[in-house]
Amino acid sequence: MNYHLEQCSSVFGIDNMTPQTDYINSLFGGSTPTASNVFYSDFWDDPWNRASVNQTVSEDQPFVLTTCDGCGHCQDLHGKMESDPQPLKDSRSQFEEFMKSWLEEDRKN
Repeated sequence: MNYHLEQCSSVFGIDNMTPQTDYINSLFGGSTPTASNVFYSDFWDDPWNRASVNQTVSEDQPFVLTTCDGCGHCQDLHGKMESDPQPLKDSRSQFEEFMKSWLEEDRKN
């Protein structure tokens, strides 16, 4: 932990980089986020997957775990390519379906 705190201090120029975990969790819900219309996508080979939501939180906060080699950290954010692995294409499609439904719902209100 000290290594990471020192790295953050060096990068951001702040002497006290002690995380405010309890405060942040109280604002955003911790392991049960208080949000709406959030699509949680994660990848089995993403180094951050242990720090993220790991199950569907509610009907409008779905979770999708994509399992494929090389699909980790941020691969879902690059532009679509024909060479993308099928599991990545499938998770993007799921995201698109949720987004469409949320936008349609918003237009009705």
